[in-house]
Amino acid sequence: MKSSNLELIMKRLKEISDKIENDKINIDESIDLFEEGMRLTKDCREILENAELKVKKIIEENGKINLVSLDQEKK
Repeated sequence: MKSSNLELIMKRLKEISDKIENDKINIDESIDLFEEGMRLTKDCREILENAELKVKKIIEENGKINLVSLDQEKK
């Protein structure tokens, strides 16, 4: 995962959210921004899911890969 991609996506999502909440924009622009935000959210989710899979793969126990969900690892 490239953290810079995730950071850029998060930054853009914040910009979109701020613009929708604070600016007086027309309905068409609001819909366009919402659509962009949904695409970016999907991209963000994919990046995070890939990162989670990588973490699961590298957790080892007794020389074997032990697939542990991140929630279980925190306990």
